[in-house]
Amino acid sequence: ASIAVLPLTSAAAGAAETDFLVEGFHNAIQTQLTKIGALEVIGRATVARYASTEMTPGEIGHELGVANVLQGSVLRVANDLQLSVQLTEAATGRQLWAEAYERSLTVEQLFDILEDVAGQIAGALEVALTPGDLGRVAALPTENVPRTWTRMSCTSGARTCGPKASLGKHWRPTSGP
Repeated sequence: ASIAVLPLTSAAAGAAETDFLVEGFHNAIQTQLTKIGALEVIGRATVARYASTEMTPGEIGHELGVANVLQGSVLRVANDLQLSVQLTEAATGRQLWAEAYERSLTVEQLFDILEDVAGQIAGALEVALTPGDLGRVAALPTENVPRTWTRMSCTSGARTCGPKASLGKHWRPTSGP
């Protein structure tokens, strides 16, 4: 199965913090999906040109040669996050899966959302997850926590900043590739 993860949009125009969050979520979703061996994920630089397009998922899918297109939007309201994502079959325009997440803006919640999105997409595409895929998708970063998550934690009222402080009890070593 092949997929293009389009750049997410911000539901709150002009908010630099939200734009930072949107880019971080796009990168993280794309990274999570690349951990699934049976998925062919189009690279970030390739999909970047579709950030503000009016093209349909079918047109984008045809241009990129992918079967599926993931679109979404992010809205940050104070310390809450709303993420909406839709998975569309490019050839038919049929929506295969959609979900709206409303969570507190904590690192724990962010990782839970990312793991869920990857699993739901794999299910919608009927991609069998191997034990290795499951381990990679569920594994949290160790020392190289994305700066986005650290920054969001620090700007969301955390007393201390930094990768380990942001992850709290969720910081643990991963088990292999």
